[in-house]
Amino acid sequence: MSLEFLTQHRLHNRTIAFWLEPDSPDHDPVDQSFLLGPSAHYISTYTSQYPSAFLHDPVCQQVLKRLSISLSISSNQWAHGQSPKYDLSVLASLPRLAHHLEQIRVLQLVPCKVTNADALNTLGQIFHGGSATDSFGETAQLRESGMARILFLAYTDAHPTFFADLVTHADTVALPDKALAALSLLGAIISATWPAHESSTTEEGQQAVFPNVSTESTSSPIDALLRPPARDIIVPFLLAPPRQFSNLVGGRGDTESAAYRIAMARWDVVCLFKRKSNEYVPERGNGEDVGLAAVRQAFAQRVAQGVWGQTSEVGGRVATLEL
Repeated sequence: MSLEFLTQHRLHNRTIAFWLEPDSPDHDPVDQSFLLGPSAHYISTYTSQYPSAFLHDPVCQQVLKRLSISLSISSNQWAHGQSPKYDLSVLASLPRLAHHLEQIRVLQLVPCKVTNADALNTLGQIFHGGSATDSFGETAQLRESGMARILFLAYTDAHPTFFADLVTHADTVALPDKALAALSLLGAIISATWPAHESSTTEEGQQAVFPNVSTESTSSPIDALLRPPARDIIVPFLLAPPRQFSNLVGGRGDTESAAYRIAMARWDVVCLFKRKSNEYVPERGNGEDVGLAAVRQAFAQRVAQGVWGQTSEVGGRVATLEL
């Protein structure tokens, strides 16, 4: 069913309204209770499949305004309450250029310290970048990926403990869903599809929205992770062996299963980092500054040790000290 058909028969706005205006007296309470989720899913499909139409639709501003309200919840609600999963789904599906158009920082409302798995997965999807569909041409797709990098830099600038928080979550076996989401987020950053160079239009847009964020010194995900503070937090974490069963309270069973799944997810990230760092070609003058050769050697040794690494952490710690 085409967007044109839905619009002509007034089904488009009606479907969106169940999520956009949940407290409207026009809604039947019974319908609202069942249609809130499907309405959010419809908006996510609309924004991801028809990004150009969405960016030129007056509803774009309304969606961002709705998100700015619905994501302004307390830390306790983020960590222990019901996750705003429908709102996060809509946020993750938005064309990244929508953040530029609105010139607000809806994304900054998603926490990284006191948070949940849904929030971490949303950040990963936004920072990774990706291809656009519909009428987005090659230039617009490049701008879209460029905005993913800009949003990442703006977010980490506004949340200076982001990398430390990420490692804390990833290393908490007692909360496996959050740990796996944190590792997925880290993997999404490492494999992000940021362009090597931004277009002048994207850079101008970045300066208009985030004037305090400089993108000049960060050309790729690996480059971003090999600079402080990420380098001093993420690299040692990945080089260290994962938690083993003997270190966990509660012994085997479910805890063992969680530790194994987290260790395997962490191993995937380690191998991904090794591959991406080997492919990374620093711009002139940057290679020696970030200790790229030492990083490559350290990760080659870590991968050779296997998933669980050596029983002693000496090798990893020595390699880390050399950076």
